[in-house]
Amino acid sequence: MESEPEFLTRKTTEDVFTRTTFDPRIQKSAEDALAWVYENRIDPESKVQAAIVVISADGAIRAIVGGRQFRDVEGQFNRAVHAKRQTGSAFKPFVYAAALDLGRSPLEVIVDEPVTIRAPGAPAWSPRNFTRRNYGAVTLLDALSRSLNIPVVKLSQEIGLDAVRSVAEGFGIRSGLASGPALVLGVSEASLLEMSSAYAGFQNKGSQVVPYGVSELRLLGETEPLITHHSGIQERVISEKAAAQLNYMLHRAVEAGSGRRARIPGLELAGKTGTTQSHRDAWFIGFSADYVVGVWMGHDDNRPLHGVTGSGLPTEIWRETMIRIQADMPGAPLPRSPTFLAVRENSGTGGTQVARALLRVLLLLGNREVTICAAIRISTGQGRE
Repeated sequence: MESEPEFLTRKTTEDVFTRTTFDPRIQKSAEDALAWVYENRIDPESKVQAAIVVISADGAIRAIVGGRQFRDVEGQFNRAVHAKRQTGSAFKPFVYAAALDLGRSPLEVIVDEPVTIRAPGAPAWSPRNFTRRNYGAVTLLDALSRSLNIPVVKLSQEIGLDAVRSVAEGFGIRSGLASGPALVLGVSEASLLEMSSAYAGFQNKGSQVVPYGVSELRLLGETEPLITHHSGIQERVISEKAAAQLNYMLHRAVEAGSGRRARIPGLELAGKTGTTQSHRDAWFIGFSADYVVGVWMGHDDNRPLHGVTGSGLPTEIWRETMIRIQADMPGAPLPRSPTFLAVRENSGTGGTQVARALLRVLLLLGNREVTICAAIRISTGQGRE
C-alpha cells in the first residue's frame, strides 16, 4: 500500500485548504427527510437504523447520513460508508445490464415457473418469488419492474454468472461477490456508497463512476492546487444502448412496478427496491437526471425487520429526500430509451409479420411514447401496462 503524501499526514507543518464536494443544503435536505419519516412513520421506540447517500451525476458526494443518532449511544458509526450489508433485489439491475449488453431485449419473454438449479458441489436450489406465486410468460421489462426472482435467476443461467460478476465489478462493486447462483438475488454484501455509485454508472450511460468527496487541495496561501478532482466518470462498462434500455426498465419500476411510492410529479425517475431474503436489510436506490440517492434500512445487530421492505419505508425516505434536493429545480429527462421494437427470431410469434404490424402501430402513434411488451400489449404512457 502506497504511503500518503506528506501534506496529508502529521509530518507536515503546513496549513492545508480542502474544498469538498459536500453541499450543506443537500445534507440538510437528507437529514430533514430522514427525521420526517422517523417522526411520522416509525415507532419512537424503534431502534431501526437508516442511512442515505446523495451523489451528483459525475460522482461528487453531496451528502451522507450515516445513521440515526440515539441519546444513549456514544459515537457515530457511518453505515453509509463502512457497513457491508446484503443487497437483495437491488442487485438485479446488474444481471439485466449484462444481458442487455449481450444483445438481449427488454421485450424478450421468459417463463416464470418453478425451477431448480443444480450446481456442482452444491445442494439443489429452488428459488421462489417474494409473493410465492408464478406468473408464466413475462417480458424482461416486466420481470425487473415487478422484481420477480425466478426470471432473473433463469436469465443469469443463460448469460452466465461470470458476465454478471464482470458488470457488477465494472460498476464498482468491490466487496466479495458470491460464487453461486444466489448471487443474482443479492446475497453478497456491499456498502450503500458502493451501490449508489454503481447506480450512478447506469445514470451516466453505462460508464463506471468513482465517488469523490474532495475537489481541491492546496496549501493555505498558495494559488496552485496540489490536487484537483472534477469528475469521477471512468471507463465504459456496458454500451450506451444497453444503459438507455436499462434506465427505461428502472424508470418503469418506479412508474408501475415495485418502486411506485418513489414517484414525484414532474420528475423522471428510475430506481430499484431491495429486500433481503431474511428481511434484515431493505434498500431503495434510484436517480433523477441530476442526482443518485441511495437509502438503506436495517438493525445494527442484524435482527429481521418487521413489516419493512424496500418498497416501503426506504422508498419513502428516498422520495422525501429527492423532493427536498430537487426543489425549485426543473425536471430534466433521464438518459433512457423509451421505445422498443424487438421480436426474437425463435419466439415462435411470426417475427417478420409481427414486427411489420408493430411498426405500423408506431407510425400511427407518431411521437407519443410507446412501450410494446411481448408483441401483444401496448402502453402509451396513460395508466399501467
